[in-house]
Amino acid sequence: MTLGKYLSEAHIPVTGFYSRTKESAAWAAAFTKTAVFDGLKELITASDTLFITTPDGVIADVWDCIAAMDMDLSGATAICREKMTCMCLLPRSAALI
Repeated sequence: MTLGKYLSEAHIPVTGFYSRTKESAAWAAAFTKTAVFDGLKELITASDTLFITTPDGVIADVWDCIAAMDMDLSGATAICREKMTCMCLLPRSAALI
């Protein structure tokens, strides 16, 4: 959510948040004055770029879930890893494991 706040304050549109727990997504959305999404599919449909900000141990699981949705994934995906200080921007069609 800090990344979302940074982007919002830099006048970069942020669609909103989805999380395993609705409370977490609601808190982040309130913090950034954006939307809460009930499902990952709805968030992907509404967005042209995804930022996956999960613990390193579940990035592959999240990506597998997204890939299984059979959606247009032609936008960009940013993977924010715990152990790295940078982000990796990939086409959404790229597989990440």
